[in-house]
Amino acid sequence: MDKNSQRKIIEDKIRVLEGDSFQDFCNRLCLNLYPNDYTPVRSGGIEGDTKNDGYCPKARIFFQAHATRQEPLSKTKSKIEADLKGCISNYSDIKSWIYLTNDTLPGTVHKFVDALRPKYLDVNIELWDHKKIADQISGLPKQAVTHILDINLFGDSEILEEIKGLLGKSKNEGNKDIASSAKQDHVKNMKIGYSGGKVQSLKSKSNDYKKVIFLYMG
Repeated sequence: MDKNSQRKIIEDKIRVLEGDSFQDFCNRLCLNLYPNDYTPVRSGGIEGDTKNDGYCPKARIFFQAHATRQEPLSKTKSKIEADLKGCISNYSDIKSWIYLTNDTLPGTVHKFVDALRPKYLDVNIELWDHKKIADQISGLPKQAVTHILDINLFGDSEILEEIKGLLGKSKNEGNKDIASSAKQDHVKNMKIGYSGGKVQSLKSKSNDYKKVIFLYMG
């Protein structure tokens, strides 16, 4: 599949996600983008999710996920402002606040958010629509893309070839523990062991999503 077709499928997949499905998708996305830091947050108790759908406690990046497709602009604006204010009031030392949504936001919403930025100069405020999210996903390895979208655009053979390349790279570097190499190449949610030999794939379920565990075994 060519990259343009792949990108179109990713964008279309994001646009149809709503409610909890979009929230789960955003958690998978952020777990892959920030594998050693991102922490999902669920709503619970009187305070709900404290205006925080997930965050990186080390990097101090906070996320709010909301599917806005076909939503009235007035509701989108009030939602963004309320979530931003609520997050800032509940948490300290926020470096970035990122609003994730499933559609392209119109200029009037961007203008509204731009007017909020001078009020919170210490916080980097970003809007990630379905196209920007697709950009983030497209730059990840095939196995990570498959995990985030919950569909396989490539086929197992392509994914295994990608892993073999990483394993070969690590072996050539003389590094028996390739976890650091996998991290550098942004291969997330993957456990890799090396003992010399062939590649074998095992499938398991963990935290309500599928993981593929690759072992380089003899």
